[in-house]
Amino acid sequence: MPGSIDLAVISLRADRILKALIDAGERGVAYALITPDENAYASDATWLTKLQLVADQYGMRLIGPDSLGLMNPGLGVNASYWPNLPRPGNIALITQSGMIGTALLDYAQGAELGFSGVVSTGAAIDVDMPELIDYYANDKNTRVIALHIEGIRRPREFYSSLRAACARKHVVILKAGSGSGYAADRIACFKMGTDAGSEGALAALVERAGATLVPSFEEFTAAVSGFATNRLPRGNRIAVIANGSGFASLTASAAQACGIDLHGLSNATIKDLKTAYPSQQIAVNPVNVGATASPERYRKTLQIVLQDPMIDGALVVAPSPVTTIDPTLKLLAKTAAGSYKPVITAWVSDRIALSVRKQLRSVPNAPISAIQSPVAAALAFGYLAAEARRRADRLSIPPEWSVELNPAKLAEARAIVNGARLEGRHALSPSETGRLLACFEIPAVPLREVGTLEEAGAAADELGWPVALKVTAPGLRHKSDIGGVVLDIKDRDGLAAAWHSMEESLVNNSPMTPMVGAVVQKMVPHSSVRELHLAIAYDNVLGPVVEFGAGGIGSELYQDKKAALVPITLSEADRLVESTRIARALGTYRGLAPADRTLIAQMLCRLSVLAALIPAIRDLTINPLVWTDGGAAAIDADVNLNEAPVESEPGYPHLTVCAPPWEEGREVVFGGEALTLRTFVQSDFHPLKRFLGRLSEKTFYLRFHTSVHLSDERICELASLDYAREAAWALAKDGEIHAVARWRLTGEPGEAEFGIVVEDAWQRRGLARVLMAHIETTASERGVTRLVGHVLKGNEAMQGMMTAMGYTLGEGDSRDTDPWVKDISIPTNLL
Repeated sequence: MPGSIDLAVISLRADRILKALIDAGERGVAYALITPDENAYASDATWLTKLQLVADQYGMRLIGPDSLGLMNPGLGVNASYWPNLPRPGNIALITQSGMIGTALLDYAQGAELGFSGVVSTGAAIDVDMPELIDYYANDKNTRVIALHIEGIRRPREFYSSLRAACARKHVVILKAGSGSGYAADRIACFKMGTDAGSEGALAALVERAGATLVPSFEEFTAAVSGFATNRLPRGNRIAVIANGSGFASLTASAAQACGIDLHGLSNATIKDLKTAYPSQQIAVNPVNVGATASPERYRKTLQIVLQDPMIDGALVVAPSPVTTIDPTLKLLAKTAAGSYKPVITAWVSDRIALSVRKQLRSVPNAPISAIQSPVAAALAFGYLAAEARRRADRLSIPPEWSVELNPAKLAEARAIVNGARLEGRHALSPSETGRLLACFEIPAVPLREVGTLEEAGAAADELGWPVALKVTAPGLRHKSDIGGVVLDIKDRDGLAAAWHSMEESLVNNSPMTPMVGAVVQKMVPHSSVRELHLAIAYDNVLGPVVEFGAGGIGSELYQDKKAALVPITLSEADRLVESTRIARALGTYRGLAPADRTLIAQMLCRLSVLAALIPAIRDLTINPLVWTDGGAAAIDADVNLNEAPVESEPGYPHLTVCAPPWEEGREVVFGGEALTLRTFVQSDFHPLKRFLGRLSEKTFYLRFHTSVHLSDERICELASLDYAREAAWALAKDGEIHAVARWRLTGEPGEAEFGIVVEDAWQRRGLARVLMAHIETTASERGVTRLVGHVLKGNEAMQGMMTAMGYTLGEGDSRDTDPWVKDISIPTNLL
């Protein structure tokens, strides 16, 4: 074959693939796609390693093995087992299962959906999901990225690429849910060597990134169809239009079950509908246009409803057999084009499916979603509304609060954990747990550990009666199950009776578990309605998460727990609390004064920092945390340890979400005045906004290459960092920022782009050079080998500093800026 070869498709028996791959490498093939083999070699680790070694030797990228192929409909490329090339469109499908891809392509043909690309990753020993997500996130022809996942090999890279994609595109993820039990995980582990984490942890990852997670194929297709129009509602209020009360009621019920608000129509809309179609009945939502409604009545009704400021979108149930589908759907599509609000049409009968396809084909790129089921259509609108809410949350102004690290308290916490480890223990004692929580400002109810009844009496006298008595026995998980907890003991006689009862209960119910002592704890009055569960839990794939939900002895029964990946911000913690059912009891409830939800969110933030900074903590459970007259306090808490380091390693490799380098701050003196060089965090929004407001017009223009001041939404974007791909540093004093520097990966191998700005009053004092040197150090530690900065032509001060620090002028095609480049070396300890 003359010329260079971009892609070689290898579809041979497994014993012949290795030789074919070598032949492809000798020919300079850039990519090799390896299709399935009936002998299931794709699960043979030794064989896979040999393939990867050959590919690395020739600098060749591998897709698969066990891949059904790839397609690019826009270019007419079909290098796959799929016989038909779908029509070009805006959906990119990346699937770990070729059969899921086949099913979605079949559905897409009926719904007239088009694709910008389709890739079956197969075993994905080289080209994997994160790289493909990055590619389609930057593809101008892609609006929706549809993913099917079974396992996640590189959680941090997956999350980071997903987060970046969600800032530009709509992303829908299909993953088998709780109904699949452990079967889906077993299949994924056999195929990929890993699964995708627990259901709660994966949901937390997807929510944090900003994507939509669905558990079934039906919901997957509905969500993809809904997002394909690239229209999001401004709120959660929908109008349902149908030509019969039966489907109108069913659709309305489905919408309300999805948490969608069937908001009442405005007076103006009711008046316009009555004027257009006089009736004795007042128009309500759902709007019933009647069984004999003409196509024009459908169009006019939709037009009027979309003009209602109280409505954020419309769901139209397609005509009955009395009314023809042609030209109703075409008219609906044209009407939808005149509004920014999403419009979804649904139908039930398979008989009219072909007519629906014909109508959609006659209006190419129509801003209307067609979904064959009113229930699925309601789900689709729910996903659109949830996406709109996530985007608004992402750009909301964060509170000016973050966990303040106390180095002495952090050292004490690590010493507590290390002490237990040195003694060969993998669990902290109750008193050690209380001290650990105190290091992170989480209050606990006072307690004493005792070994005898006499010591228990003395402890009760010290703490004050009444008290609670809790048995101490190695390996006993649920003390209350065997009578190991006695509450509200008012005197020594009651204490003695409780002690002897516990001894007898252990002998009868757990004879192999000796009672080694007990915990005496002060009783605190509280409402059982507000018993809370706060925890650090460890997911075997995604690492530590924080949990919040209902606590007490019924917590496992009600399963009111939600999780978030570590670390979390105060805003994210508040949303985590809000997502649970117990959140309703934290307001004014049944005569109770409102609980301080901000304090609860702050505790969750502190737990997340604890999990990030002390990887040796496998899990920590506070159950319950109660609300008393003196505030919140932990009544019971347990901490279990693992074999991980007590101190976190650089870059926090045990976390899926890379945390900011909290511990790397230091003091720098400029002309006798000390500033703190520290990492930039999301809660710096307000100091950053004040800092930007103090910049002169010239300084602002030289840094941002525009004279238009930044909106709050843009400042939110600058303050929200993915520390796996970027970092930012500030020189600050007394809560005010005086200089900021940042770098971020560009997508080119080993390359990062930097930016720096210094407040006018602090210029020419060496701040920029200190920040620039710090950028070089931190970027090189993260594997960056080349730094690039785009400096405005005429910015002589910055150009002079670039020259002095060893940067050279690169080649660029911009009329306004010059690229300044420097190659930096990776520290030898990281090589």
